[in-house]
Amino acid sequence: QGFDSEEDVEYISRLECMQVAISEHLSQLQVLHPNRRLVLVTFSNEITVYQPLIDPVSNSLRIEKASIRGDRLSKEKQLAAFAQKIYDENFQHLASVEQSHKEILELVNGLTENGATALGPALLIAQRICALYSSHTKSE
Repeated sequence: QGFDSEEDVEYISRLECMQVAISEHLSQLQVLHPNRRLVLVTFSNEITVYQPLIDPVSNSLRIEKASIRGDRLSKEKQLAAFAQKIYDENFQHLASVEQSHKEILELVNGLTENGATALGPALLIAQRICALYSSHTKSE
């Protein structure tokens, strides 16, 4: 049999490919950088940032969602303000990879395709959040 045979070909969607890639990346982070903090940014016709937070009193984990949609997706200042607000409100309580990998993986595996893709604005928000987190950790 040559490569043209379709008998053993398994097709996976872009979403399934992304889910496998994130699962692998989380596994590597868990081993190499278990104390790093993370958020999950998803995008369709809106952008949602999932933040695994540790409650300082009960020490329990909860996932907080923040979303931005509509006209605000095309306004860079509003996207930057959204990222800043997420950072200001939750940075101190963000869970580490070790604390949150299971819950983040469950979120990733539960994602479904939905509508248009606001990839550009999602990348801008992710870049801003990473820059804010990076500047904070460098100053520690």
